[in-house]
Amino acid sequence: MRPYSLLLAALIACPGVRAQDVQTFEDELTSGLPTRENGARYRDHVIHVGQPVQLLVRLFSEEFDTFLFVRSPTGLEWENDDFDGTQVSQLDFWAFEPGPWIVRATSYSDSGRGDYRLEVAAGGPVAGEVLPGRLDPWDERLPKGEVVDRHTVTLEEGSFLIAELYVYGFDGVLSIQDPQGVYHRNDDASEGVTTLSRVGPLPTTGTYQVAVTSIRGDAYGAYDLRLFRIPRDYEVPTLAPVREIRELGPGMRVVRGPAWQWGDQDEGGVGVVEQSTGDGWWQVEWDGGGRNSYRWGVEGNYDLRIISPVL
Repeated sequence: MRPYSLLLAALIACPGVRAQDVQTFEDELTSGLPTRENGARYRDHVIHVGQPVQLLVRLFSEEFDTFLFVRSPTGLEWENDDFDGTQVSQLDFWAFEPGPWIVRATSYSDSGRGDYRLEVAAGGPVAGEVLPGRLDPWDERLPKGEVVDRHTVTLEEGSFLIAELYVYGFDGVLSIQDPQGVYHRNDDASEGVTTLSRVGPLPTTGTYQVAVTSIRGDAYGAYDLRLFRIPRDYEVPTLAPVREIRELGPGMRVVRGPAWQWGDQDEGGVGVVEQSTGDGWWQVEWDGGGRNSYRWGVEGNYDLRIISPVL
């Protein structure tokens, strides 16, 4: 069936997320919150997206092992556990669907409680176009029997192309031949997601041949082919480096952190940071009398948690 063109309504400015407008949520996981299947508490935050945008989302806590989930308006999901050690989870993805996106702050295990900070940064604006279509039994067929719809897409100089195929009721495949004759193919945009395929960014200026098909010859249904042209001077979303959001220094009061693996060296109590011993290790004197060095960012591990500033 020949598809028709529809300009994406999401091209209007987004009131919820603007380019490089970092939204910060500071909250906590408490015992009264709802739980995931494993018993871990969670709190949901809503990000309203009005235009195609690249989002960078980070969850940070000094008190528990973080776990980050993001769900699109149509139910697609992304997740991350340990981005930089056990205290930071981070996702970088394209939010192509307009509407409310759910960002879930949770912990890896059911014991996670405490304060956290959730940060969301948006990239620069991009232009989007949707080509709705449908695969039907009477459409053109490939040599192995799969039906196919074909589209011609032009990319002007000074931009990149990202193409996304969202299907309804079947497992779709997106195949693109670039102006140099090279084929780019994708079945599932991420592991376990059979309704979404994505190709790009593709940099070559000129005419692209886009084919929408399916895994099996008896699979039919409606689809949306989403096309996004990304300017070459596109503003990538950024957040402060992870190490800058948690600075340790002499005189700080600390307790054991989520990466602790040193038994009862702290005697279950509080200590004072004395000095850096180099390469991310810090010497702590515990109230119980012991003294030793512990990791602060070594290979993403944080043995300590700050409970008060410098004395």
